[in-house]
Amino acid sequence: MLAMTNSEMADHTTRILRTATADETMATDAMTATAQALAILVLATAKREGVAFEGLLKEMLHAVASFTIDMNARSRPV
Repeated sequence: MLAMTNSEMADHTTRILRTATADETMATDAMTATAQALAILVLATAKREGVAFEGLLKEMLHAVASFTIDMNARSRPV
């Protein structure tokens, strides 16, 4: 796998989100496909010189968890 440019990663991410949020896509299928695509993005980024895979994976997992917790808190009535 070759490292993707920022533009290629942005295009890939946009296609993933568009597909995952289509009206007829089951939620479990959308989450699975998104997780798989995110893994590809992490691996592609980790191929860049000077990027540590373990650190990148840890940061990605932390970012997803933090964003999910924040969005959950925002959606709950106070």
